[in-house]
Amino acid sequence: MPHKPTEEQTAIIHWQGRKLVVNAFAGTGKTSTLVSYAMACPESRMLYLAYNRAIRDEAERRFPFNVECKTSHQLAFARFGRHYQKRLVPGLFVTDVARKLNTRYWALARVAMTGLNQFICSADATPGRQHLPDKDEMKGVAPDEALRAVRTLWQAMSDPDGTFPVTHDTYLKLFQLSGPDLSRRWDTILFDEAQDANPVTSALVLGQRCRIVLVGDRYQQIYRFRGADDALSHPSLAGADRLWLTQSFRFGPAVAAMANLLLKRAGESREVSGCGGDDEVLTMQEMRERMKRGKFGGHRAVLNRTVAGVIGTALMAAMAGRKVYWVGALRDTERRRLKIFTGSRWICRPGCTLTGCAGITGILMNTVILRR
Repeated sequence: MPHKPTEEQTAIIHWQGRKLVVNAFAGTGKTSTLVSYAMACPESRMLYLAYNRAIRDEAERRFPFNVECKTSHQLAFARFGRHYQKRLVPGLFVTDVARKLNTRYWALARVAMTGLNQFICSADATPGRQHLPDKDEMKGVAPDEALRAVRTLWQAMSDPDGTFPVTHDTYLKLFQLSGPDLSRRWDTILFDEAQDANPVTSALVLGQRCRIVLVGDRYQQIYRFRGADDALSHPSLAGADRLWLTQSFRFGPAVAAMANLLLKRAGESREVSGCGGDDEVLTMQEMRERMKRGKFGGHRAVLNRTVAGVIGTALMAAMAGRKVYWVGALRDTERRRLKIFTGSRWICRPGCTLTGCAGITGILMNTVILRR
């Protein structure tokens, strides 16, 4: 941790209990706090559960030796995934489903595929009507017929001796249904970005007997469209200890004031404090006028709520002759597309990808830095 821990961080580092929920606003040093927590308990065997491989790789570089960093799919692969390796595919095609159901009734095939995917990402033990699409999306398919099709597909997919394609979420679901006891290997689970966990992963973690620390920010939930369900608010955590991280080092008081207005509209009683130095909030029009007048000099960080805002800021700055550093970097294809528009050099940190951000405090996440 580059600075002395705040009182909020210290409370987390020295916490002792069974279940802890940490609500961490953007830029409050949640990962640094977890690292310090792990270092304060060197004899405790810990599992840091990451949402994806990039986050896991970054965590491995930061956490001490007593912490194993894995994705949920990594955990499941050793137990189930390797048995299905020859059948693994990135995703199902509707033709795979129609062929298995022996039908050209494409509406049924699509509904069944949706129902199967929703079941696999759920915490439920068997497919049910709750996994079928909304009535408007059923396209006239009878619910009973659709549910029979979903159950047929799941039986074929989960059969270790079958030939039906298997997705990576399939073996994660099988792992969750097997009820693994992770406490036999780890004393503590650190569950990061818990606001974006899907129900199957939440069920896997919250069903454990070991100590559990969940960290996240419900205002930065960005994967709801993929079935994410805020694990921080799970009913099983009603009796859990709850601590907050509200001092952000990513921005200063002006951005914090804007964020607090939005948080208040969302019904949040706590406020975020901006401890990141001087800042200001401008509309796009105000920033455009400053650039035209040459009064937007120096080294500036520009925060945008959306990826579209980041692109607009970057293009506008590049056309004004400014060098641009895109925090999070760009994939090669994205870099080529932007060069078509600007012909500019982009200074990017390698090894990362461009990601979108939504939610109340999402305005604090997507950043463009303008250099002299």
